[in-house]
Amino acid sequence: TDVDAINYNADATDDNGSCEYSVAYTINGEWTITHLEYETEIDLTTIDASILPAEIATILAFLGDEIPVEGEAENAGAYILNYSDNSYQGTLAFSTEPVPVFGTIELPSMPINLDSEGTWELQSNDEEIVFTDATTGAQQVYEIENLTDNFALLRGSLMMPMEVELLGSYDFEIDLVLQLER
Repeated sequence: TDVDAINYNADATDDNGSCEYSVAYTINGEWTITHLEYETEIDLTTIDASILPAEIATILAFLGDEIPVEGEAENAGAYILNYSDNSYQGTLAFSTEPVPVFGTIELPSMPINLDSEGTWELQSNDEEIVFTDATTGAQQVYEIENLTDNFALLRGSLMMPMEVELLGSYDFEIDLVLQLER
């Protein structure tokens, strides 16, 4: 009975809950990132140890080639998706947990703040959603693992440029699992 359903029947008279909706129609609207999991690594091979204080260079040499950074965050932003023109506004905002690297030494938490807006489209038989920022052209690609009227589970990754103390400018590829709710 619903004209927005992909199985709409003008002759139907009983609203029996059998309406089916496209993924694009279902994902339309405002979504809050209620929970996320993140995973990335700091590639230590890109650091010029000769510019660091000796005690830090010694610690870095002991750590190996990379430091894993992973954790979880709550209430980490939101996406607003508009079905009529495939536009979006998104905010991803959380801080990583501190990372223990050597006994009592830990890397401080890193703030992740990404505001973007642009267009979104579905790909791979509506199993992926791609957000393209209108200003930078940067893309966020997420596999849609679960989608209902009020819940979405997305898995993907994004590139995040950051300034890191002692490392300077650094591009992180962050793997994310986003739990969204209306």
